[in-house]
Order: sequence, then C-alpha cells, then structure tokens
Amino acid sequence: MIELREGDLAVLVARHILQPFVDYDHAALIYPRQPRLVGEVRRFYTIEAGWSGVRCYRYGHWPRAWLVLRPKCSEEVAYDAVTQALKRRGDKYAFGHLRQLLAEVLRRKAGLRAAELVVCHELVIQAYRDVGLDLVPGIAIPLPGDLVRSEMVEIIGAEAPK
Repeated sequence: MIELREGDLAVLVARHILQPFVDYDHAALIYPRQPRLVGEVRRFYTIEAGWSGVRCYRYGHWPRAWLVLRPKCSEEVAYDAVTQALKRRGDKYAFGHLRQLLAEVLRRKAGLRAAELVVCHELVIQAYRDVGLDLVPGIAIPLPGDLVRSEMVEIIGAEAPK
C-alpha cells in the first residue's frame, strides 16, 4: 500500500479510446482529512476538475489505474498548493478548452500549432505554480503525461480500482 502525503498527485492511465494519442488523461491533487473520531483511520481525498466542475472526491474513486507522484518540494509547499487548489472548489470546468487540448495533442503528434489551454490537469499544475514550483518547467502547454515524465516529481507507486 502506498503511503500517501498531502500534495501528492494522482495521474490516471488514459482511457482505451485515447491511448493512441495520450498515455495519461487526468490528474488530481491528493490531500488528507483529519479523523473525526479517536482511532479513526485518516482518509485521503482529491481535489480535481471534472465534467461537473472543481470538486472533492474520496481518493481512489476512479474506475481505472493511476500513478501516484510526489512533487520534489517541502511539505509546506505541498500544503500551500493544496490550499490554492481548494480555493477553486465550485469553479466550472473549461469545456471550451477541450478543443485546445485536442489541438495540443495533434500538434505534438503531427506538428500542428495550439494556443494556451487550461484543463483538468492544469488545476494541479497551476496550484503548484501559484506557490512557486513549476512541475513541468519549459512546457508551455502541458499534458497529464508531462507530469509523469517531469524531473520535478517522483513516481511513488501505482494503484488500480479495488
């Protein structure tokens, strides 16, 4: 079992239909909630941008496999990044930017150009940028897989639905 810490990232393996284009297609920021009762196990949750907007979910709710990444930063920076992401609860999902994400995938695969974009994994990336840590340095339009390949994080494990 992976020992999670606040500020870890979950990056989901791409859905089968997307695998010819991208290897990972979603990212979320992991944080703990303190136990309410003495002796209760500390539970982890995620803050993520999905179809219904920026919301919190119980860790591990996904129906497919994911990697857990740990940013190379202090616990204080990780805490501050989670705080930044939690401030965005209730924000709407940027459906219009999905076209830009597709354009970025095509640009990488076929050399096409794309504009800036902000999509689900951008919540994770921007939360860390807001506290001074760029998890994907030098990448203007990152994709979820860029987090996995970044030198600014380490892969600490992989999990699958139970």
